[in-house]
Amino acid sequence: MKTFSVLRSFFRLEPSLLFISFSNFLIWLSVYISYLYNSPFLVNLGTSPTLLGIIYLVQNFTSLLAYFLGGWTADFWDKRKLIFLGWSIYVLSFFLLFISWNVNIALIAIILIPFSHIASPALFSFIANVASENNRGTAFGFLNAINYSAAAFGPIIATFIVSEEVTVERVRLLYVCSFIISLLSLLMLTIFIAMSPSPKIDSKPSSSYRKSFEAFSKLLSKKVVLYYLITYFILSQMSMVAPFTTVYMLNVIKSPAYVINLSFSITTLLGIPTTMLFGKLSDKLGRKVLIVVAHTANAFLTLWFTYINNAYFLLVYAILKAFTDYSSPLLAFEAELVNPDERGKLRGLLYIFKSIFSIPAPLLGGFLWSDISPKAPYYAVSFLEVLYVLIFTFLVRV
Repeated sequence: MKTFSVLRSFFRLEPSLLFISFSNFLIWLSVYISYLYNSPFLVNLGTSPTLLGIIYLVQNFTSLLAYFLGGWTADFWDKRKLIFLGWSIYVLSFFLLFISWNVNIALIAIILIPFSHIASPALFSFIANVASENNRGTAFGFLNAINYSAAAFGPIIATFIVSEEVTVERVRLLYVCSFIISLLSLLMLTIFIAMSPSPKIDSKPSSSYRKSFEAFSKLLSKKVVLYYLITYFILSQMSMVAPFTTVYMLNVIKSPAYVINLSFSITTLLGIPTTMLFGKLSDKLGRKVLIVVAHTANAFLTLWFTYINNAYFLLVYAILKAFTDYSSPLLAFEAELVNPDERGKLRGLLYIFKSIFSIPAPLLGGFLWSDISPKAPYYAVSFLEVLYVLIFTFLVRV
C-alpha cells in the first residue's frame, strides 16, 4: 500500500513539474542512447588515446564554466529560457555528430556538449521554486527516478542499432536518434514557455562575491574540510578511466556492443534500489563504514576488471558494480561535516574543487593508456581507491 501511496504522490505534483520532468526524461534519453559510443566514434575517426584524454580534459573545464555561468545567471534570468539554451546545445551537438564526416567536426561537437550543463542549476532552481515545501522531496525524487530510467533504457535502445560491431555508420544512426528525441524535448519546452506566463525576475544579480569568498575561507580554515578536499582530489582522479572504458571493452575484452549496452543498463537499474539501501544502512551502521566498504570493494572490482577476458563476465561485473554505490552515505557524511548553515556553501566549494581537480584526469589516463598499457589507468584507479580508504579512515573525522 505504501508503494501505491508513493506513486500517487508523484501524480499530485504541479502540472508544470510533471511536464518539465517528462521533457527532462527525453533529453537524458537522447544522451544515454549514444553517450557510450562517443569515444569509439572518435577513435574510429582517427583520434589517438592521448588526444581523447585531452578532449575530455577540455570537457571537464567547459563543464565547470557552464555550471558556474548557469548558477550565476539562474537567479536573474528566466530559468525556463536557460533550460532551453542548455538543451539547444544538446540538439546542436547531436546534429554536428551526425554530419561529422571527419574528426574535426566531431571534436567540436564533443567539446560543445558540456556547455549544455548551463541548464542544470536553472532546472534545479525551477523545481525547488515551483514545488511546495511539503512535496519538494517528492519532486526531486521523481526527477531522479526518471533520470535513472533514461540511463537504463538508453543503452537498451542502442542495442537495436549497434548490437555486434561498432562502426562509424552505426554510431551515426545513434546520433540521428539522439537528435530527433532531443529536438522533440526542445519543442515541448518551447510550447511550455509560450503557454506559461513569464515569471518575475530580478534585473541584476544580488549575490555578494565578498561574502561568498569570506564564507569559503572560513570553511577552508577547518582541518576536517581540508582533509576532505584531499579525498576529493583522489576521487576526481578516478575519472581518468571514463573516456576509455567503452573502448577498452570493445578493443581489449572484445565484447559485442549488445553486452556492453546490457551491462550499463544492469548497473543503472540495480543502482536504484542499492543506492537507497546503502543510504538506509548508513543510518544504522554509520556513514564511514559504508563508504569504506564501498571503496574497498571498488578497488578489488576495478582490479578484477583488467583480468576479464570473456565478454559475458562483464555482466557479472555490472551486477557487482551496482553494489559499490557510495553516493548516499557520502552525501549524508558531507552534510554532517559542518554546521547546518554552512552546508550549501560546502557543496558549492566541493563542486568547484572537484571540477578543477578533474580537469587533468582524462589526460593522465590517456598517457597511461598510450605509453604503458590500456590496463594501466585501471591499475592506477585501484591504487587510488586504496589510498582514499586510508586517508578517509585515519584523517577525516567528524
